[in-house]
Amino acid sequence: MSVTLKTSKPRLFSTVLDVIRRGRYIRTETFDFINDPDEYSLEILYDGEIESYIASQDGIILAYLNEIYGGADGLRTTRWVSTPYRNPKNQSAGKLLAATLANTVDPYTAYWVVEFTSATAFTLTSSLEGAQGTGATSADLTSTSTELTIGTNAWSSVGEGFADNDKFYFSVVDVYQLVNKLSADLAAAAALMERYSEAVPNANEYANKLYSNAMKLLDKLSDKDSPISLTSTMTYDLSSTAVDYNLGVLGEDKSSYLTSNDLDL
Repeated sequence: MSVTLKTSKPRLFSTVLDVIRRGRYIRTETFDFINDPDEYSLEILYDGEIESYIASQDGIILAYLNEIYGGADGLRTTRWVSTPYRNPKNQSAGKLLAATLANTVDPYTAYWVVEFTSATAFTLTSSLEGAQGTGATSADLTSTSTELTIGTNAWSSVGEGFADNDKFYFSVVDVYQLVNKLSADLAAAAALMERYSEAVPNANEYANKLYSNAMKLLDKLSDKDSPISLTSTMTYDLSSTAVDYNLGVLGEDKSSYLTSNDLDL
């Protein structure tokens, strides 16, 4: 059996893309969605550093949920594709509406990148498998691995179409959506608190809110008597909220950063 990134890397519950989208201020070698990064002199992290945060937080999730769900396999479900994300720095207003899983032979979580090389031509890349083919908006493209298809009806273009270097991103995930969200939120909070707390004035406040929301949800999921399960529908409000700041006896933050809309109970 040949060694590939699929077989050599740990199976994570979220992707670097998921963490960046939740982290708000985080930049990496691959993803930089900050409009004015020089405002805070934001540090650029390697994707591998983000994956380390994900792996460590996934361990916490497993520790909480192992008894009820029976280990990592109990947290996995039929693969699904996240809603494609348009790079805010794209030159065109075009959109990628969806990507479709072509088969279920590969259950690994990964992020995918679509990058345009002209107004209609693009490349497709997987974070685990590398280059996955080239295509055009006028024809369906199935990845080299046969896992995924982007159809002609998946594109919404405006005017003359797309622009060179326009990029779109999405994740293919093999865990329940709540597990994916927990993993991304906890990893983003860890990265923000460790690497960005001094550079960004609001990083700690936002990170604490992510962490508090996630841990409250974990407590619910690990409670056998809770009405919350991995298939529950949750809504979150991550807008800025004024809260009372409370310290525990050991100096830990005991503040509640949840609002009434954070958990749809």
